[in-house]
Amino acid sequence: MEYSLKALGGDMLRTHWRGVLGGILLVVVVVVGVIVALDRDSSRGQRSEEEAKKAENAYQEILSGDPRIAQEMFAQDVANGINDALTKSNAYLVMERYAFRGDIYEIYDYVNSTPSLAFLREAEALQPGIFRKIRDRSLPVPSTHALYAFLAYLETLEKHGYANVALRATTAHMYAKNAYILTLEPERFDPGIDKQQNIFFKLAKASLYRKLASEDVNRILDGSLLPDTLLSRDIVDGLSQYAAALGYLQYLGVDVSDSRGAREIFDFCIRYAREKAPEEEILVSYMYASTLLLDSGSTMEEVRMALGPVMDSELAILAKTNKNMRTLQEARSEQKRYFAGGEKQRKSYGLFERSNASALAKKVPEFRSWLMRGGWTETDFWD
Repeated sequence: MEYSLKALGGDMLRTHWRGVLGGILLVVVVVVGVIVALDRDSSRGQRSEEEAKKAENAYQEILSGDPRIAQEMFAQDVANGINDALTKSNAYLVMERYAFRGDIYEIYDYVNSTPSLAFLREAEALQPGIFRKIRDRSLPVPSTHALYAFLAYLETLEKHGYANVALRATTAHMYAKNAYILTLEPERFDPGIDKQQNIFFKLAKASLYRKLASEDVNRILDGSLLPDTLLSRDIVDGLSQYAAALGYLQYLGVDVSDSRGAREIFDFCIRYAREKAPEEEILVSYMYASTLLLDSGSTMEEVRMALGPVMDSELAILAKTNKNMRTLQEARSEQKRYFAGGEKQRKSYGLFERSNASALAKKVPEFRSWLMRGGWTETDFWD
């Protein structure tokens, strides 16, 4: 019995010390885990701060004509398995360069010289004939076919999870606008293409990407978007591109009744841009006014109000610092082009080109006067 009691005491003592040691080890593991977690969170926060600053630099470089910072950041994130708000923002910045220059070769060369972006070569399967011309360096730029290659890249980014609301809304806008142009000028179609089927396909694509963007758009408008989900400039681009897409879709008879209205979205976007991204306010205002032209029920006062931020400063002053306004100032010298046969004018539908500026000037006399103070003459306006 004595032996048994002693053995039992020893067993209890050993059990006790095992428990104590186990508890100590558990505490150590927990403490170390907390320290590591805190250190990781600290590093993540530091990365976020540093990357946000670098992303802002990338944005400014894009505006000045140099895409290298954004290209480098996106490629590194993909290589390192990072896909956060900054990754998606840089993906959009890299692609948005197409809107500045219309140079699809820049994007093509970047993708094909960057190993981590091999997945983007899948875009070539969506438009094989067009990409064959790009490989041969025989595709004119800018051109409608170059736009289709650009859209193929955007769709591939969506497929692989690198799309944010700005990229999705831009895809919707570009497909809807292209359908609109082809509806007005079916002469643009290549021979042998079923015109109605092609337009229907583009409207279906525009509707799909509008719906993909709508959840974030609603969260932004409702104030329920989680902090740091999107950068301010991506919110501005997402809202404005989405609202413009709505304008074209409504014009073409597509049902968008499940969405907030373009006017509400643009009004919110202008207020947001004024506070968070003031450099974007003029572009958004001009886009708003141009989109209102698609609505036969829009009034002169509505379009004038939309153009307010634009006309608050003189064109000659804006043209010195704003590429879009510089394009607008120079648009008066654009020459008329005609389809084969020379009867029907082939128009340019860019926001800051002569046709759109003339339409706005016809709607709002004050804008006409504003353009003339900036160098336009009476003979520069098209009917």
